[in-house]
Amino acid sequence: MSITASGIENLDTAVNEVTASVEKLASAADSMAEPKVTALEDSLSSLGDLVKSPQISTAYLDKVSTALSDVDTAWNDLVTTLKTSCPEVKASTV
Repeated sequence: MSITASGIENLDTAVNEVTASVEKLASAADSMAEPKVTALEDSLSSLGDLVKSPQISTAYLDKVSTALSDVDTAWNDLVTTLKTSCPEVKASTV
C-alpha cells in the first residue's frame, strides 16, 4: 500500500470537517444522545491524532484501521440511539 502526503492531508481534512459537524451536533444533543456523541468525538479525536503524525509502517496502518473502525462503531451507536428516541431521524448506519 502506498501512503502519499496528499492522501494523509485529505484524510486529515475529512476528519476535521466531520469533527466540526459532530461538535455542532454535540451542542444540540439531548442527555440521552450525549454519551454517544461524546464517544464519537473521542473516536474522531483519536483518529485525528493518528493522522497528524503519519508513519510508513504496517503497525501505523493497523492503528488507523482500528481508529476508523472505532469511528464507525461510535457513529452506528449514535444513529441507533437517535432513531430509538426520534424515529424520524433520516441518518443511517454504515
